Amino acid sequence: MPAAIASNQSFFRHPTVADLFGETRPRPRVLVAEDDEPNQQVFRIMLERRGYSVRIVANGRQALAAVDEESFDLLLLDVRMPEMDGWQVVESLRRGEGENPGRGRLPVIALTAMAQKRDRDRCMQAGMDEYLTKPLRAAELYATLDRVLARQGKATGWRVARNAQIQAM
Repeated sequence: MPAAIASNQSFFRHPTVADLFGETRPRPRVLVAEDDEPNQQVFRIMLERRGYSVRIVANGRQALAAVDEESFDLLLLDVRMPEMDGWQVVESLRRGEGENPGRGRLPVIALTAMAQKRDRDRCMQAGMDEYLTKPLRAAELYATLDRVLARQGKATGWRVARNAQIQAM
């Protein structure tokens, strides 16, 4: 059993940022599991530009280890990676969540170049929450992140404060 499954660590601790009113708000933490280095750099820029705290790993085993070490609000998961693919990662995550219900459920957004309906269906059936095809468009990524985090109740206060900061600049 991977260490990520055995842990009782909660996913929902955050580094913080100060908003316009001086209040400290949690910064959503995103784990990106992507084996392509140029894609890693693009994801980091896109996410940090929007104020997310980002950690990047290069394969599925590293993703499970990162989830065991740190708390995240969301996982962007490349479906095809070396060592352990995205389907194996999400299967392990969901099994661990079932064994440790107090741990919470980590939302997973699939990242793939496979753009057919059956590919999307396979990701959803595996336990992923959303599906994005590469190459990504920034607007589509941001809308998907906002939608998934809003389902968790994580984005609303933070996003409103962050949008106010951006507009004030």
